[in-house]
Amino acid sequence: MGLLRKVEKEFSRRGKRLEKDVQNLRDDIVEKALSASKEATKRSKNPKQLKPGLAVIFNNQNFENTSHTRKGSEKDVELLKKVFEKYSMTTLVVQDPSSDEIKNIIDKVISKIDFKNRSCIVITVLTHGSRFDTLAANDKCYSFYESILFPLFEPLKGIPKIIFTQACKGSTNLFLDRDSFEFPEIIEDPTGSPDEVFRFDSSFEGYVALRHRENGSFFINTLCQTLDQFGDDYSVQDIAVMVQKDLRDNEEIKNCQYPSINNQTLSEPFFFGDFKLEGNLTTPFTDSIDEFIALVN
Repeated sequence: MGLLRKVEKEFSRRGKRLEKDVQNLRDDIVEKALSASKEATKRSKNPKQLKPGLAVIFNNQNFENTSHTRKGSEKDVELLKKVFEKYSMTTLVVQDPSSDEIKNIIDKVISKIDFKNRSCIVITVLTHGSRFDTLAANDKCYSFYESILFPLFEPLKGIPKIIFTQACKGSTNLFLDRDSFEFPEIIEDPTGSPDEVFRFDSSFEGYVALRHRENGSFFINTLCQTLDQFGDDYSVQDIAVMVQKDLRDNEEIKNCQYPSINNQTLSEPFFFGDFKLEGNLTTPFTDSIDEFIALVN
């Protein structure tokens, strides 16, 4: 028995060492990839003298059925506003919009704002969700592609369109409080070219997105922290890789959530830090679409 215990102990020790070595190797590969990307994308900052981007946050937090209230989502909004302000982005916060309000706001943004000299538009969606990019508005479900992404193609051709979504994409791996909600699917065909799009989702198709009821979602917390720390020197593509790694290694939700890059047609790396204004300038935010248009035009 003594020999058996010694053998078991030795195998356990070697197994732990192998697991650590594998983890270190994975981390080294990610770090080398990021370093190579940064080195390969040395660039002249903002050579076209573009203005900072604009940000729109759709936060569906409260629903008629109070059991569907997305507690903690207000924390996500505050973190997003803070990081967007750091990068000089005027921000529109839309609280609990209906499906028609979402479509109308997107229509006003693309039709009444001149993006010719803007570096990008960033749209963040915080809500419940289900399979095949079905999202919850205040009144009913809507298609992410039909209501948000497809309308951007023609009017914002050539403009980077960066989209973050905090919503479930299914119900696999139930854990803590989840952002999953069942809806019928509604999809229409797009028009225009899907150029210059970068979409980073909180979860993989079929899986949940986790949210702490007091501190907000794990995805938005990690995204904002990483952008705040590295957004000056690393591209949004690199930021996404960092967020994926951090959530993968997060002991609190380990093996429960896998953020995914679902659309990537950016023609070059995009750096938020390239377009922020110099000095300690306060960037406005508003909950009025008309005031938002007046501020940025």
